[in-house]
Amino acid sequence: MTSNFFKKPFSLFGPYIKDSNRNICFTIICKDELAQEIVDKLNDESCQQFNARKKIDNILIDDIIVLKTRGWGYLTGSLKLSSEQALKEQNILMDFVVDKLKN
Repeated sequence: MTSNFFKKPFSLFGPYIKDSNRNICFTIICKDELAQEIVDKLNDESCQQFNARKKIDNILIDDIIVLKTRGWGYLTGSLKLSSEQALKEQNILMDFVVDKLKN
């Protein structure tokens, strides 16, 4: 499951990855080619596997930060979720991304 609020397909938008509703999910901290490979993998358009893990609010590949989790303003502002609920949603999204990248 991606998240209750962030939905596929994902796309690149400048230095960000957005979901199908154009909500910013991540800031990209890697080269454009790798960012596109990550988006392709999240959208089931690639079978490449990555050595991915999460650390605090970052996604790492081979122990290098490639994505920084975003969307707090959307979750707590627009959707008016509590901080606890917003953190849970961000963790669900991060777990989804790590799982997709690894498998």
